[in-house]
Amino acid sequence: IWLTQSTGAMYHRGGNSSGWNGSWRKVLDNTMTIPVSGGGTDAATPAGARANLGITAKTLFSGSLTSGSTTLSGAYTNYNAIIIIGKPGSADSRAGIIIPKSVMTTSNISYQFTDESAFRSVYIKYSGDDVIVTINSGSGAVLQIAGIA
Repeated sequence: IWLTQSTGAMYHRGGNSSGWNGSWRKVLDNTMTIPVSGGGTDAATPAGARANLGITAKTLFSGSLTSGSTTLSGAYTNYNAIIIIGKPGSADSRAGIIIPKSVMTTSNISYQFTDESAFRSVYIKYSGDDVIVTINSGSGAVLQIAGIA
C-alpha cells in the first residue's frame, strides 16, 4: 500500500490474512531527521545539513571582473571546488560553473558560462596554494566566486 502524505506522522502495522500483528509503529513524520550514519543529514534545514556533512562555502570574490585576472589566495589548498557565477553578455541572465580541484592544473584551462545568446570564457589554473581566474574571451562579467570545502 502506498500513501502520499504531505504532513503529519506515518505509521506502520504488520498483518496478513489472519489479521493484524503487533502494534502501530511510527515510521516517519515531517519532524524526524535521518542520522548521517544512516545515510541522512541529521538536520531539518539545508544550512544544518551542510554543517553536519562538513560542507562549507566561502565567497572568495565578489564584484565585476570583465578583464584581467583575480588571484584566489589559498583556494587550491583550502577548497575542494570553486563555483563561478557570471553574467554572459549584457543581459540579466546568470550562469554558473563548478570546477573541482581534481581537474585544475598549473596550465590555463578554458571554461565558459553561457546563456541563449552570449558567453564568457575564463582560464583557470593553480599556482602553489592559489587559484588564478583570468578573463579569456566573450562578453559579460564574473560576478562571484565561492570556494567549497
